[in-house]
Amino acid sequence: MLFSGAERGNEENYRVLAEWCAFFLYLVDAKKEIATPHFRSARNDGSWGGLCKYWPRLYDGVLVVLWKCSEGMHVNRFGLSYTLSVLGLIVLVLGVVPVAYGADGESKPIKALIVTGGCCHDYDAQTALLKAGISRYAEVEFDVVQEGKGTKHVHSIFKKENWTAGYDVVIHNECSADLGDDVGRAVAQEHHDSGVGAVMIHCAFHTFRRMEGEEWRACLGATSKRHTHQKPVTVTFDEPSHPILVGTNEFTTGNEELYIIDKLFEHSTPIATGKQGKYSYPVMFANEYGKAKVFSVTLGHNTETFEIEEWIHIVAKGMLWACDRINEDGTAK
Repeated sequence: MLFSGAERGNEENYRVLAEWCAFFLYLVDAKKEIATPHFRSARNDGSWGGLCKYWPRLYDGVLVVLWKCSEGMHVNRFGLSYTLSVLGLIVLVLGVVPVAYGADGESKPIKALIVTGGCCHDYDAQTALLKAGISRYAEVEFDVVQEGKGTKHVHSIFKKENWTAGYDVVIHNECSADLGDDVGRAVAQEHHDSGVGAVMIHCAFHTFRRMEGEEWRACLGATSKRHTHQKPVTVTFDEPSHPILVGTNEFTTGNEELYIIDKLFEHSTPIATGKQGKYSYPVMFANEYGKAKVFSVTLGHNTETFEIEEWIHIVAKGMLWACDRINEDGTAK
């Protein structure tokens, strides 16, 4: 019994409040799927009391804090175990514990869709390098839609309703330059409304180039319709502390196309610049489009670029950023 004497008159009030605190903790745990064996046992027996039975110190600690804080007394006098129990409650309720965990405590793989194919690039090699390179930095389950030749192919997945459903992020590495508003607007709107993030690589900037509307370009974060001749591009960081760039070095490509940027959208932040002789343009963007985060990189014409360690590391972190799975130090959550 924690209460005695005059305290007992309000004991039931605080015990009920503690039950609600424990119940709320249960809901937070269930929502975030970070269940400990104790929580799973409590849920399995279907009893709220079971939760308190498995964590009696937490339960009693909540009772003591609720009562004694109302009396203006310092909680530390009631022992370290109570203090730690309440700190544990605060940590869980405030959401400090990561959410991307399953019932076994293991992090869930990211579900990524790669949409690729069309004109002008070695998509077999690029897709293989993307999957292998990104997997060095994050646990990812990839689905790939690779189809079409030339500049007018409409990818079959774009014809489906809610085609981003079930994915954490979509990696666009397609090139269908001669498609227009009907397809481009719908693809952009899917990201805008669903909140499913995207990574846009190279010719994604020139896909839907026939569009008169701005939706796809706003999704990319910038407008480009042309590029320089292929020569090495030196990449410098404009936002070196951004999670997408932190922990990665600036670099120089082999022969590569530098996309000429005609317009930057206000919700898009250029984070790196490419210099090629007298030309200098942004080459990487952290963009927020509607509900979605979009990382865009204009470099990636030649397969050799996909083999540059700094480039693939940045693309991997851009993917993590786009699906909210990156820490401030650039590591995966």
